[in-house]
Amino acid sequence: MSEEVFVPMLPQIYPRLKREEEVQWVERFLTSGLSLRSFAAEHGLAYWRLHRWVGRKRRAEQRQLESSSSFTELKLAGSPFAAESAEPWSVELRRADGLVLRLRQEVSSALVEQLLKPC
Repeated sequence: MSEEVFVPMLPQIYPRLKREEEVQWVERFLTSGLSLRSFAAEHGLAYWRLHRWVGRKRRAEQRQLESSSSFTELKLAGSPFAAESAEPWSVELRRADGLVLRLRQEVSSALVEQLLKPC
C-alpha cells in the first residue's frame, strides 16, 4: 500500500526588488497597454505587488504636482484684459490636476480650450 503524504501549499515567495527595478516594471507596464492582471501574469509578477508599485508612482507624481507651483499669469497686451481691474473674476475653472484658469470677461470657448490644454 502506498502512503500519501500531505504537503501543504506554501504561498509563493517573491524576492524583494530594488526600487529601481520596481520603477522599471511600472514603466514597462504603463507602456504595455495591458491590464494590471494581464501584465502581471505575463511576466510572473504578483498582481498585488504591481498594483502597489503603480499606486506608489501615481501618488509620488501627485505630490510633485501639488508641491510645484505651476501658476503663470498671462497679460494680454492691447486687449480689454490688459487694463488692471478691481472687478472680481467672472469665471474660475479648476482642473483635477490643480490647474486654475480665472477670467474677468467673456472669451470664446476655443480660447478657454486652448488655455486649458496641458503644456
